[in-house]
Amino acid sequence: MYFSTQGIPESRRVEAWANAVNDACGSSIAALSSRPEFQGCVEMRQANKIGMMRMAHTAQSVRGDPRYRGQADSDQILVLLQIAGRAKLQHADRTIGLEPGDLTVMDRAHPFSAEYSGKNTQLVMFISHRDFEGFDIDEAQRVHGRVPTHFAPTIGSFLQSAFELVRDCDEVTEDALQRSLALLLKAAWNSGEKDRALFSFERSCRGGRLFSSIHQYIASRLADEDLSPTQIAAEFNISERQLHRILASEGQSVGRIIRRTRLDRCAADLRNPTHSARSITDIAFGWGFNDAAHFSRLFRAEFDQSPTEYRTAAVRCH
Repeated sequence: MYFSTQGIPESRRVEAWANAVNDACGSSIAALSSRPEFQGCVEMRQANKIGMMRMAHTAQSVRGDPRYRGQADSDQILVLLQIAGRAKLQHADRTIGLEPGDLTVMDRAHPFSAEYSGKNTQLVMFISHRDFEGFDIDEAQRVHGRVPTHFAPTIGSFLQSAFELVRDCDEVTEDALQRSLALLLKAAWNSGEKDRALFSFERSCRGGRLFSSIHQYIASRLADEDLSPTQIAAEFNISERQLHRILASEGQSVGRIIRRTRLDRCAADLRNPTHSARSITDIAFGWGFNDAAHFSRLFRAEFDQSPTEYRTAAVRCH
């Protein structure tokens, strides 16, 4: 099954998209909002027991409720790979931020909401809770937030390969795919529990101040284009491995913190009339970027506008 909003009038586009996604995967989208120029396409591939869906779309907000289509007793979970763009999910009392390469697991019996910024692409596999029977995975782990960072590339590659296989796979291959995914997730979750336990110990020993101190240090060194994990770890007298583990346990990474904070500072300068005489390149380089083209790509991915478009819109507001 394939659907695209291309050629559909703007007045009907959002409704057509919601209906297509609901029909494709038996989803439960109860509300959706987006810009009039919204575009999206979705492809659903279904085997006997496994369903997979690939979606690509522009910015939108979604709210889903299993009661919307009588799915309150759904026993399915979904494993979601964020391929492109950024998303923020609210699900089962948890807020999960997703960037390209991140994975999360969601129980479809729970309501959810999602905010997608810019152009987004996701790959989703739908499987049953029963597929995890015999793997000693407790109920709490079935909705476990983000999959630990160091396992995400492996499971992400697995899902993309499975998407190519699932439409034409036989029963033996389908069973192997389900079992392999369950084993990978169990290993990832068990690894995550160990990391969280160690991180909790480290935080209790350091009075819980280390995480915020790292943030403050990074913010104070943004103009240094050579700012690196090695430099940060040395400042706090910890290993790089400890640094990455501390940040990963909070759903962060050194690269993400540096990139997001630099982009936010650049955006603030672009909005500030006192910096109107400065070139965009000068502003970007002033906050530690060293490649104008790379900066422009990152800025557009974050704000869904080029730096020039962003500055122009800010000037009009003033």
